[in-house]
Amino acid sequence: MDNISALIEALKAKKVLTELESDILETAKELTQHPFNRPSAMLRMGLNYTKYFDIFVAIGSSGGRTAQPSYTLSDQDIHDNLKQQLLMLAAKEWDEQQKNQ
Repeated sequence: MDNISALIEALKAKKVLTELESDILETAKELTQHPFNRPSAMLRMGLNYTKYFDIFVAIGSSGGRTAQPSYTLSDQDIHDNLKQQLLMLAAKEWDEQQKNQ
């Protein structure tokens, strides 16, 4: 089991979640939804960007990307973006855990 899967399983077992932990689970849920629900995935992508502006900047500036209106993104683009967001949210969570030890 990779680190992200282990984190998700640990969070599912918790009784009380922080906002960040809840966002990690909701983002992971969007990534595993079949069939892909584009409006729901776009909403989650926007919510994450609104709450975590640092992630918005990091993803937006990586790989020479330019900002695009969301309606021009393919389903694969949205999925890939959510995957990047999940990795960055998990990194934030691991940083929080290290601070609290």
